[in-house]
Amino acid sequence: MGFKELVKRVTSSTAIWRGASFGLILASLSLWIASTIDLINNSVPWGDATAYFLVGSITTFIIGALIVLLWLIFTPLSLLYKWAFACFLFVVYYFFIPQQTAIGIAFISTWALLSFSLAGGALGFLIGVYGIPRKNEVSTTSFNLFTAIISLLIGLIGIALLIYLLFDNHNEFHPQSLPMENQKKVDEIALPNPSLPGAFAVGAFTYGTGNDLKRPEYNQNAYLKSRSVDGSEFVDGWTGIEGWLRTRHWGFDATQLPLNGRISYPIGDGPFPLVMIVHGNHEMSAPSEQGYEYLASLWASHGFIAVSIDENFLNGSWIDLFDSLEEVPARGWLLLEHLTLWRDWNRQKDHFFYNKVDMDRIALIGHSRGGEAIAVAAALNKLSHYPGNGNIEFDYNFNILALGAIAPVDAQFMPGGRRIALNNIDYFVIHGSHDGDVRSIEGAAQYHRIHFTDKEFHFKAALYVVGANHGQFNTMWGIRDAPLPAISLYDTEKIIPAEQQQQVAKVYLTAFLEASLHNMKGYLPLFRNYCTGLKWLPSTLYINEFDDSTFQNIEVVDGNIDISKTKLKGSHVEGKNLDVWRQSQIVLRDGTPLNLGIMLRWGNHHKHTPEYKIDFPSNSFAITGSSVLTLSIAGASEVAGGQVNPIDFMIELKDSAGTKAAVPLSSYAPLMPAVYANVMKMPFLDPYADAEQVFQTFEFPLKAFKENNPHLDLNSISSINLIFNRSPEGFIILEDISFHD
Repeated sequence: MGFKELVKRVTSSTAIWRGASFGLILASLSLWIASTIDLINNSVPWGDATAYFLVGSITTFIIGALIVLLWLIFTPLSLLYKWAFACFLFVVYYFFIPQQTAIGIAFISTWALLSFSLAGGALGFLIGVYGIPRKNEVSTTSFNLFTAIISLLIGLIGIALLIYLLFDNHNEFHPQSLPMENQKKVDEIALPNPSLPGAFAVGAFTYGTGNDLKRPEYNQNAYLKSRSVDGSEFVDGWTGIEGWLRTRHWGFDATQLPLNGRISYPIGDGPFPLVMIVHGNHEMSAPSEQGYEYLASLWASHGFIAVSIDENFLNGSWIDLFDSLEEVPARGWLLLEHLTLWRDWNRQKDHFFYNKVDMDRIALIGHSRGGEAIAVAAALNKLSHYPGNGNIEFDYNFNILALGAIAPVDAQFMPGGRRIALNNIDYFVIHGSHDGDVRSIEGAAQYHRIHFTDKEFHFKAALYVVGANHGQFNTMWGIRDAPLPAISLYDTEKIIPAEQQQQVAKVYLTAFLEASLHNMKGYLPLFRNYCTGLKWLPSTLYINEFDDSTFQNIEVVDGNIDISKTKLKGSHVEGKNLDVWRQSQIVLRDGTPLNLGIMLRWGNHHKHTPEYKIDFPSNSFAITGSSVLTLSIAGASEVAGGQVNPIDFMIELKDSAGTKAAVPLSSYAPLMPAVYANVMKMPFLDPYADAEQVFQTFEFPLKAFKENNPHLDLNSISSINLIFNRSPEGFIILEDISFHD
């Protein structure tokens, strides 16, 4: 029997098509079941999870039927199979397309489609032969039986391999190949480990409005009574059927948003600085704010009143199947309303917190969307009117001194189409290389939009943690940065254990609060160089960037397109024997624009040494013998399979008399190329670039140059030259050069 005859007989068999159809229906239902079980495992109530499953699966089958109406021209296929195929396509789109590449999903979905269709079709044929015979069945011959059995085996093997691919993970972390020992030895910080409990005993309770149907700790079990606020002007999308379902779920709508919070406080007279931490977007039925208890109780022991804010009612849910809230302005505005509540409590003579809150020392910490919400709050805090509606007047003006962002998003709220820029505030951002949700260090963009314009001391810092993911900063979210079944395509083996990731958060965020709110500047070296706190940190690779208000910046990118100048008046730039020397927009791996930088690439094929030199007037900077030269650089080298090679070059200073002195970059540390950060099991599934360009701060005391040439006059430095003679080739991005004390 020829191939055409076989195809004709197969396509005319209702049993085969019926079996293949049920195979795809089973595949579609399996994805909904897996996703529903995942919700239940993440503390979503059974009732909500059941509703999610029913709404999702019914919607799948309805949409599948609608697609079939547009597909009737494909007559060779049975109507039942068309419907099952359409349902399967919808489920694949709903669960997978937003996270992976189209090519990758086409590969996986085709694999699943063929496997389930073959297995189901073969079973349908065999049931038709050995069960109840029906019309138009394929005749029973040894060849047909053999073909059916082989098809069934191929289909089952395909399904088994697919299941193995999706669920084979052992969570074994393999560190980046460049070890921490490459960082030069530095003096460790002579202060207590900030991750250990402080001197204060800790108390804890909750406050709430009493109108939350789902959360008794904010209703009848709330120790303190708060109030609700009208947030309808700050939320879009709490309308229609989704809005009605959301209101039915919580018992309130956008006009009655509750002020709910979990308090950890130091037992003592005070007054104590106030720290608020706010979660980001997760399944709304899961209590996300509980995931920061490990931080809040620690901060309270160090003398901070710590409040974990409940904004779960703004989170996404199964009810947002076709639409979702636009709520980032509300997340930030609610923080200001919470601060208003605390200001009132601090003034009430009969209140538990009367005169116990230092409202002049406030910090906001935010995770994910909460990481942008804190920037929104800081921006709105200074305004007299809401930029989204000038009829809404503000009168907040709280003394917010510090913002700490954990894997934040950026630019989801852009009033007037402009990204939020902030002045004169301490800022710290922490992000993981294997974040499967916020795929780039988007907080670096906000970092570069923090400016210091007054005479007070301020600092900003960024920390990139190789192996950290998105969810493990929150104990309720865990290792999976996407729900089932999409998370099954993520390679979680490269993620560090949760306790290690949370240890990094405890060390850095507590030190940040101590430095900003308690003025313990002895912790600042931790942000300039992570090696000063190695004894407190788990073993992985870190990259840190730092800037403060004492930095005298050259700003290597001019305000226009002239690469022969910097923003420094009277400066001149010269490049020699470089393969690449250009001004370029720096873009993160997810496409987020960062800022402008100078790209420099060199190879060993030139007869003369490649150089990049900046000349400037010798009186441009106030420099002393204790001053430090700082470079902000990112590696832009190609990365293959996660293997990296350190980059080294010489930094040369010249004074006005022509005297020179140089030190190697590696006297501080070698430069890492761009960090390999593919989070998928197969690289072709990842829609983003394989590597992230992360900026590293390098610091060189001027006394080191003086030691190499005692005749160098530090009071008349007039030139900085990068001499690329220590690595045969390299590709770097130069962001800035500074002097500071």
